[in-house]
Amino acid sequence: MGEALRAFERTGRFKVLRTLGRGGCGVVYEAWDGERHEKVALKTLLLLDAGNLYRLKREFRALTDLSHPNLVTLHELFSDGDGWYFTMELVEGRDLLRFVRNARGDAIIANDEFVGSGTDPTSVGVSVTRSSPSRPPGADTVVDVLPVGAAVEGRISSPPPTTVAADPERVRRMLPQLAAGVKALHDAGILHRDIKPSNVMVTADERLVLMDFGIATEVKDGRVSSTDVNVLAGTPAYMAPEQGAGLPLGPAADWYAVGVILFEALSGRLPFNGSTMQMLWEKQQREAPRLSELGIDVPADLDELCSRLLRRDPSERADGVELLRRLGAAPRMSVRPLPAVAPRDTRSLVGRAKELDALRAAFDASRDAGPVVVRVEAPSGLGKSALVHHFLEELEARSDALVLAGRCYERESVPYKAFDSLIDSLTRRLLKMAKHEHERYVPRDGAALARVFPVLDRVPGLSTGRNRAEGNALQLRRRAFAALRELLARICDQRPLVLFIDDLHWTDADSMALLAELTAPPDPPPMLLVLAQRSGEGVVDLLRGVFEPRRGGALLQVHPITLEPLHGDDAQRLAATLLTGDEGGLLARQIAAESGGSPLFVAELAQWVQGDPMRGSKAGLRLDRVVLQRFDDLPEPAQRLCEILAVAGRPIVREVAFDAAGLADDERAAAESALRQARLARLSGDARRSRLEPYHDRIREVLVRSLDPGELRALHGRLADALSAAGEGDPEALYVHFAAAGQTERAASLAIAAVERAQSSLAFDRAADLGAAALELLAEGDADRKRLQRMRADALSNAGRGAEAADAFLVAAEGASEAEQLVMRRRAAEELLRAGYIDRGLELVQVVLAQVGMRLTKHPLAALLKVLVLRAILAMRGLGSKRRDPTTLPATQLQRIDVCYSIASGLGVVDVIRAAEFQTRNLLMCLDAGEPSRICQALATEACFVATQGVRSAARADRIAAELERVAAQHDAPELPGLVDAARFGAAYFSGRFDVATQRGLRCIECLREHGRGGAYWLYVSVHYFWLASLLQVGDLHELRRRFPAALREARDRGNLYLETNLSVGDTNMYWLLEGAPDEALSVVDEAMRRWSHRAFQVQHWYEIHARGQIDLYRGDPRAALRRIDESWASLKRAMQLRVQISRIKALHLRGRAAVASAIVDRGGASGLLARAEADARALQREGGPWSRALSSSLFAGTAGARGDVEAARARLVDAVAAYDEAHLSVHAALARRALGGLTGGDAGRAMHDAAQQHLDDLELRDIERITALLLPGV
Repeated sequence: MGEALRAFERTGRFKVLRTLGRGGCGVVYEAWDGERHEKVALKTLLLLDAGNLYRLKREFRALTDLSHPNLVTLHELFSDGDGWYFTMELVEGRDLLRFVRNARGDAIIANDEFVGSGTDPTSVGVSVTRSSPSRPPGADTVVDVLPVGAAVEGRISSPPPTTVAADPERVRRMLPQLAAGVKALHDAGILHRDIKPSNVMVTADERLVLMDFGIATEVKDGRVSSTDVNVLAGTPAYMAPEQGAGLPLGPAADWYAVGVILFEALSGRLPFNGSTMQMLWEKQQREAPRLSELGIDVPADLDELCSRLLRRDPSERADGVELLRRLGAAPRMSVRPLPAVAPRDTRSLVGRAKELDALRAAFDASRDAGPVVVRVEAPSGLGKSALVHHFLEELEARSDALVLAGRCYERESVPYKAFDSLIDSLTRRLLKMAKHEHERYVPRDGAALARVFPVLDRVPGLSTGRNRAEGNALQLRRRAFAALRELLARICDQRPLVLFIDDLHWTDADSMALLAELTAPPDPPPMLLVLAQRSGEGVVDLLRGVFEPRRGGALLQVHPITLEPLHGDDAQRLAATLLTGDEGGLLARQIAAESGGSPLFVAELAQWVQGDPMRGSKAGLRLDRVVLQRFDDLPEPAQRLCEILAVAGRPIVREVAFDAAGLADDERAAAESALRQARLARLSGDARRSRLEPYHDRIREVLVRSLDPGELRALHGRLADALSAAGEGDPEALYVHFAAAGQTERAASLAIAAVERAQSSLAFDRAADLGAAALELLAEGDADRKRLQRMRADALSNAGRGAEAADAFLVAAEGASEAEQLVMRRRAAEELLRAGYIDRGLELVQVVLAQVGMRLTKHPLAALLKVLVLRAILAMRGLGSKRRDPTTLPATQLQRIDVCYSIASGLGVVDVIRAAEFQTRNLLMCLDAGEPSRICQALATEACFVATQGVRSAARADRIAAELERVAAQHDAPELPGLVDAARFGAAYFSGRFDVATQRGLRCIECLREHGRGGAYWLYVSVHYFWLASLLQVGDLHELRRRFPAALREARDRGNLYLETNLSVGDTNMYWLLEGAPDEALSVVDEAMRRWSHRAFQVQHWYEIHARGQIDLYRGDPRAALRRIDESWASLKRAMQLRVQISRIKALHLRGRAAVASAIVDRGGASGLLARAEADARALQREGGPWSRALSSSLFAGTAGARGDVEAARARLVDAVAAYDEAHLSVHAALARRALGGLTGGDAGRAMHDAAQQHLDDLELRDIERITALLLPGV
């Protein structure tokens, strides 16, 4: 069989059965496809050169998006590194002339031979021709591709009329199918260019199939792509006059070929005789003879139709619509494929002005600071490809940009699939250029590039000599990547460059590696790269590796464009462009309303209603009716498959879907093809493990609604059985289907397994929801019920849904043992406190403490005294401990430790002093017990508590964090690195090192998200708030704007009152003031504190005072701010809030600012107010650290400015700027510099002022004057 065949056998997928055709360039085999479970035709190349490879890929890609019963179905394109091949439908039957003459035929290409196309280097290397006794010699494709103007040798003559008469009725039966296939091609923007009898097969059941798309080309605006106008392509006997003349072609050229076939079928001869050149010349000079003029007895209508198809002027020829109308065979809607995007003509694009502007801006930016990447995402049918193609066409029309477009094809298994077709596009463009032009672009190592992308071998200068491109595979790959980067850079030196890769969701890792190389620093080509993908597909991980910070620290920015459904007016405008005869726009309005803004559905509804305008006036126009009619028109096996896909609710492996639908092997391919042709289903996933799913969720919903309950149960049961048998279904999917099938017992056990799997995958919300559903299936006395209640409570806790978790833990406590009740109640109290439900939490804390013989200290002063005593004991004891196995420790000891930790962590950000008492008890007990995980928790909390004492305790907090890191390193648990990061973050934040805190906080958040177990969500929430506050302090306002709204939404979505309140009233309330929205800032404070606990004075009450004071100052009412802080000072002291340095610094600074601002508006009391402010400034100076020094200097500058002492104010501002810079507080520093520049004057002062102003403008502050009055009053 030869090495090539053995190579196919080694794939394990294909078994070659026989050779169907062979020639000098390629071969076609009949093969068994083990994955598709059917016979296929497998086409490959014997001679792998650049031209043959290009045409093989072009033939496959011409039809990759098209499915039609009268077009051969192509399956998959493969490359195994050494060879290229594709598979297609195996069609068995006779060619069209044999059929209409009722001549005997063999298997489709059993008697075919491959014919070379001459010696021209651009000629088609593979073209299938089929010898036939009824064909004149030389009438096959003797020239496939030939430069215009070249000599064409040979003679095409007609033999005498055949003795086998064509059956006119057979002609009538076949001609509508041929017309339907050709029209489908044209509707998809494809011109065949080589329609002839040997490329038209008829099967035993009289299905006509158009084949061989080796020289098919794209049609734009009714004309052949500009890259193909310089060649003569096709079979001369069937060429249209304009085709033989080398003129631009349109669909009329294919209809001429249909006319020649009809003429030949009815007469047994060709319309023109003579040598090739004579025949081509005569076609251009005179009309083809009518059959009746030649004395041939044919039906009058066929005679007239043939004459209309063979008109010399393309504009006078009949087309598919006329042909079908004349034959009375207009195709039914069910055989028309839905358009992939609507409309196909990008000039009709509507409703995408904003997105087009974003693409234009990205292109402009790429010339200045490229590369620029734009990522366009949209669900199926919203027109992402149409948007980008519209932009590219506009770009080519208005600039000299070189646009290279390619796409990832779902049914291709080729290297670098995201770039393969793009490189084909590059090859075409280089070949069109003059030699001196493209030579400027050829990279130094072009040989290596042509080894990886062989089609480039067609380009002079890149055709290699493969011996110069040797080396090991990794070296060759690196050289090829570098060569492509160099080639693109050279293009960018001459003209703007745009690369477009469509359908990126089908990409592969190798393509992403190449993309990373092309965009990596230093000095990547300044191009625009547009990537389009279907929403929700899994390329995020691959792209993350490309666009993360890489060598040199550079970050390639990606500009996302997410398409939304069209607005109603835009959808109506689109519908109007697709309708005719819609006076008053009634149908367009109906279509727009029903489409949901999907251009796909607009087009389908317009197409459907155009078939019968009365559809729009009968009981309203409904998409449901369109979908259900399309479903009804399907063959019965396809209907069964469609129902299975709809009920599945998610993509499922093709073979599983076939099994669930009960399809026989010989029904599967046809059923899938019918669904995809009707755009009721689509493929997703990897090409080698592809899955089927409904084309759109709306289609799935319509079909599911149409099923009665009994049918629905049965379908779910079949799906569950098929998934189980294949080992494909995860527990959740199986649970859903078994439950819907009414098999409750099996569904319940699967639900428990699904909860466990979701927990282990950190999908806590899903685990909680599954747990609730599973509890509905379990009887009250079921043994698994208690375990499932606990599992669900844990899931809710890990998901951060604290109040729900508390309720679930209390339910789980009912009927449990005394020890279990303690655990459940402790966890419930912990969840309530951490989620901010303080009153309920404290009530439950009292119950839990009583159960372990402890109590909560009521008065803050008494709690402080206990803390001091416990701290003294801890200082004498030290942090050493002896490690012990927790299973050897008494349960009561561990219970008391856990109770203390729950209360310490729950009260830590609410009531610092009472929390400190339980934290110290917890740490002492943990060290005595020697249990590593609990010691780590206690040390992490201890580091943060110590850090609250301020700058002077920072070193000690760092030592505790180091001890935590040491212990954690000896104990393998995924959540411990997050604890270490949290401790180091807390030590940095509470000592005013906000620049360090922003870095460590982000790392901590990411770690806690990844390993979110064991109360990690509470820690994540706490760190998240303080990290956002750090961003505010250091002035990273762009990141704050990006992160803050999402954090607030998350808090609200999860019912986390603690996080929502902190974000609303804490430091981050400043977010709204920076946006110039003081009313909103006040509103969120009012709403948050309305729901917060009013038991005692808590940290959040201090946050409220600070937020309201800031708002007062922003609004220009400093006396209200000063009154507010004065009235609250005693409460702050009693609640021990001022013992926390960061709170003390903020309180002093707020009071001092309020005093300075009040002195400015109250000149009568200015002296006393300024003296108070200076006292606060001195107190800040004593706190130590650059942050408090900076705040102190700015207050002193404000008092000097309020007194009119410019020199003193300027000197203090100099100190403030230096300290702000040291503390990395960029907004404060810029405001101080701006003020200092104004006081300094002259050129130097103006330059300082303008530079600071520019920095603040870049941060997009809404009202700089008010922000200055808020933070730097008096200057």
